Amino acid sequence: MNHIEQKTSHLVGVEESMLITLAARAQESKEKKPLFKDSMAEEIYSKVRPYIKGDFDYRAMIGTIVRCATFDECIPSLY
Repeated sequence: MNHIEQKTSHLVGVEESMLITLAARAQESKEKKPLFKDSMAEEIYSKVRPYIKGDFDYRAMIGTIVRCATFDECIPSLY
């Protein structure tokens, strides 16, 4: 069992749902006209994806994608 598998194999429920944001950012980054690009999310998700049971609900991901895009747009203006 490798390091990534050890860290992800026990995730269930709320803990596993934390990966929705990662999956959403990675998925949106691959779209033809993405709202944002997150190569780090793509890289990390590609490594943990084999150890995630099932897929995430696309409807849940849409809300996350819009929220991420909004946060990403607002954060630079705070500095």
